[in-house]
Amino acid sequence: MIILETLKKHAIGAIFLLFVSNVFYDLYLHPLARFPGPIWARITRLWWLRVVLSGKQHLKNYELHERYGPVVRITPNILSFSDHRAIKVIYGRGAGEFAKGDGFGNGFLPGGDPPVFFAKDPVVHSRVRKRIAHAYSMTSVAQMEPSVSALIEEFSRNIDRFAERGEEFDLVEWVNHLTFDLISELGYGKKFGFMEKGGDVNGYQESMHHNSPMFPILAAFPTLAALLGVVIKYLPPPESATGIGHLFGVTKRIIADRRASTSSSTNKKDLLGGFLASKTEDGSPISESSVFGEVMGTLIAGADTTAASIQGASLYLLQNPPALQRLVDELDQTNPVSYADTLPLEYFNAVLKETLRLSPSIGATFGRKVPVGGAEILPGIWVPGGFEVGINNWVVGRDKTLYGDDAMEFRPERWLEKGNRTRFAEFEFGFGSGNRVCIGKNVAMMEICKTIPELFEKFELELMDPEDPWVEESRLFLYKSGLRVRARRRVLKV
Repeated sequence: MIILETLKKHAIGAIFLLFVSNVFYDLYLHPLARFPGPIWARITRLWWLRVVLSGKQHLKNYELHERYGPVVRITPNILSFSDHRAIKVIYGRGAGEFAKGDGFGNGFLPGGDPPVFFAKDPVVHSRVRKRIAHAYSMTSVAQMEPSVSALIEEFSRNIDRFAERGEEFDLVEWVNHLTFDLISELGYGKKFGFMEKGGDVNGYQESMHHNSPMFPILAAFPTLAALLGVVIKYLPPPESATGIGHLFGVTKRIIADRRASTSSSTNKKDLLGGFLASKTEDGSPISESSVFGEVMGTLIAGADTTAASIQGASLYLLQNPPALQRLVDELDQTNPVSYADTLPLEYFNAVLKETLRLSPSIGATFGRKVPVGGAEILPGIWVPGGFEVGINNWVVGRDKTLYGDDAMEFRPERWLEKGNRTRFAEFEFGFGSGNRVCIGKNVAMMEICKTIPELFEKFELELMDPEDPWVEESRLFLYKSGLRVRARRRVLKV
């Protein structure tokens, strides 16, 4: 017994000594020890995990930069930057391109190249992107516009019903219904039916929202990220009645049916058609798992991201009547119908850019690995190779050194002031930057640029709770809820 007690005491002492040694190393000897941050963030990843799970990651990140400056150590091995100048270095193009961080695991599906969104290695990413880029080209997107118009008209009819009855409704919810139907129709030619039901279909939205914190959590715990391929095997099976498993099953059946059909009537103008026509470098079709991965990536990432911009523009305009009136006047004068009609509209595009700045779709920090040999991220700030750095879109969009002291305010006019358009464009980050700028940008822009004019040309919207209009939660995406409004049909002046 005496020997066991002695061994127990020694074991406890050894564990305590190891803990103290690790803390001392992280605080004083670690290669990132010179960078400021909360003491708990500098010694354990658990602190950042708590932030991620709080749903307020974007707000906490902003608060940290306000306190500590443009560089903050948010975990022992991750640095967050808020200075806009870091965008070009971390997310720029060229031989020194930074690989995606550990939060992206080793891909989405076992075997072969991963889908473009999950391709960590810059060389692999470039190869995969080239294969499918034609599916997202403006030529391809233009062919999808009739489908987009039809669904936006369905959205408008639903808003009109609320207007007829004088009922208030959740605009965030209905924009989500629209964008989920849009991305499924454009993704594989079959809308989910959210608008028809007036709610979530088969638990798809709930399942996606529930699982979205996975990536920021994996970024903080790279050991778990290495196991992502194993975890994928234990996701709900395609035979599931609801949720992501059910969506897997439906998607696989639609792809199989499209492959098997030789009828010209199935030659739909959608992204799946583009993926099926994609070729590898030797001219052979991309693999079935690659097609499935690209479709699933589109469905998972393409609804909430677009919704965030439409929802953000709606709230900011309703909170700023002069900006709303100026926009409506421009829309009344030009009456845009097609996506192309919106491109020359000066104030509309200023509203859109200001919205993307203040209401980005992503609330997490997209990490990148510093290349071997290290890199100077900002003048005089050198980061050793192998560590992770990143920028939170919500935070950098409020960088006062670029946008001025009123950076927290919604003011579209800033984009029209002399010299600003060119200066701001250099650091736009709403769709990412560099070689990894969002491949679906053309699709998203068409949806946004057709929905906002439809909504504000046809309806006058009234906020039900101007003081506390919505709830915003950051997981991977920035989810909104509770934007209660009442709609009235506009009477157009002749």
